Amino acid sequence: IVASLYSRDNLFNVVNKITESVFIPVCVGGGIKNINNIRELLKCGADRVILNSAVLRNPDFLNEVMNIFGGQFITVSIEIKKIGNQFYCMMDHGRENSNKTLNEWLKFINNFSIGEIIINSIDNDGMEVGFDNEIIDIIGRSNISVPKVICGGASKTEDFLNILKFNNLEGISAATCFHFKKVNISELKKILSMNSISVNFL
Repeated sequence: IVASLYSRDNLFNVVNKITESVFIPVCVGGGIKNINNIRELLKCGADRVILNSAVLRNPDFLNEVMNIFGGQFITVSIEIKKIGNQFYCMMDHGRENSNKTLNEWLKFINNFSIGEIIINSIDNDGMEVGFDNEIIDIIGRSNISVPKVICGGASKTEDFLNILKFNNLEGISAATCFHFKKVNISELKKILSMNSISVNFL
């Protein structure tokens, strides 16, 4: 996600090494600006590529990508920040406002049969305050058919369990709580399974 800080060749090398060493789906994003970037990442072993700023700046780019690769390889990341009373989609890893609201961007994305969307709360990300229920509520009322993954804010097992009351999500994403071992992945899988949530125990 910080590919702009490094050489593109280095990113390709990193993806190559990862996909040679692990056997779980690998989704790669950050600084993808053109068709060749996507083609090279897929050649390196990425299962999906993540698009955000490029399609916010040029929505026609998503059409171009779909026509060449189809939708199954594509994840659209939506970085959300609340400004005033409105949720806006941000670009450049949350540094620049696209001036597109979450509602209007969800409606646009729903026109495409892409693999999934990942919706991240910039305000909650890394803050360990739980997921943003207000954003989740907006997602639910949008009635979009694209698979949806929420992220930003998880710090404890209860944060994952609290999300279960929403039936409008297909996935949950988290990082900090795992990196700093505040949540044990194996224990979390067991708890989710006990609450009738299907998980992979490999």
